Amino acid sequence: MEIEKGLEGLIHISDLSWDKRISHPREVVSIGQEVNVKILDINAKEKKMSLGLKQLQPDPWEKLLEKHKVGDVVTGKVEEITNFGVFVNLAPGIDGLIHVSELDSEYVHRPEKVTSVGENITAEIIEIDPEKRRIRLSVRKLKEREKKKEKEEEKKIAFSSNQESEE
Repeated sequence: MEIEKGLEGLIHISDLSWDKRISHPREVVSIGQEVNVKILDINAKEKKMSLGLKQLQPDPWEKLLEKHKVGDVVTGKVEEITNFGVFVNLAPGIDGLIHVSELDSEYVHRPEKVTSVGENITAEIIEIDPEKRRIRLSVRKLKEREKKKEKEEEKKIAFSSNQESEE
């Protein structure tokens, strides 16, 4: 990136966008496009300058931490399936992991039998680690919560039925 005649800087691909799925800079910028950037580092000795584009945009993690907490239910799109779990995109640059042990009420040996890439999935947030920028999700906990809620509703209905019959 040319700052001015004779002065150039480099935007590393990881500093183009908060979304980790960028495979080529042209997905974000084009040749000749003027953009505002933040100077991240200057190495005068080697005459190199590191620049960042994403640093001028809001950090999606800050927004996530304001909006969500452990116990919240979220929906996202399945981005990747591995032998240890499923990565779910919750926002640009933010993926949550549903470990195989959290995919269903019963242990799931093959995640691809429960979901597929591109499918929306709803789960409960069971851990947020802002320092490591990791979110753990659970479908199992969500199902347990829903089952418990159903049982409580059944008790309420049974209780109100008993009261009506006594009158």
